[in-house]
Amino acid sequence: MMMMGRHHPPVSSGASFRMRRGSDSIAIECSERESMQACVNAASAMLDKMGGALR
Repeated sequence: MMMMGRHHPPVSSGASFRMRRGSDSIAIECSERESMQACVNAASAMLDKMGGALR
């Protein structure tokens, strides 16, 4: 039997962040093997690079 509807990935126990500004939003999900600090650092670096590219 075929199931219809949305398929959701398995829930991870890794850190996740969701940010919204106006109509823009971003979701960052990190591996459960990665520390929260490493995830925050990587997300910050990525957001800094994206911000510079958009100027």
